[in-house]
Amino acid sequence: MNNIIFVYGADSYRSRHTLHEIIDRYQEKNNGDMNCVVLDGADLTPQRLEQQCLSLPFCAPKRLVVVKNVLESKNKNLIDLLPDILPRVPDTTLLVIYEPNECDKRLSVFKLLTRTAVIKHFDPLSPRALQQ
Repeated sequence: MNNIIFVYGADSYRSRHTLHEIIDRYQEKNNGDMNCVVLDGADLTPQRLEQQCLSLPFCAPKRLVVVKNVLESKNKNLIDLLPDILPRVPDTTLLVIYEPNECDKRLSVFKLLTRTAVIKHFDPLSPRALQQ
């Protein structure tokens, strides 16, 4: 699934920068943020996520849906139903799942994301890399 991007890692500075690059590139390419939605995973319902993902874009080829802190928020309803929602995301929707920290690798949704999504993982930089 090239339309699902999973951005996560302990280096929250670089992961957040990558997220903003994705959003900026989308807005540049699609003349604004009319079809761009940013959702917080803490209070997001599976129905709302499904509605946002399945909605058709308005006057643009694609719709951007960004979901922040899904796995970190421990939103059990959403985490349990996310594996059912992900395969149904249409090609007209670019779904970005953003986690500003490392994730629990034991979760089934994490394993599904690492198998099916485009992964952008950011480990902390070594002290030498930070100096450079």
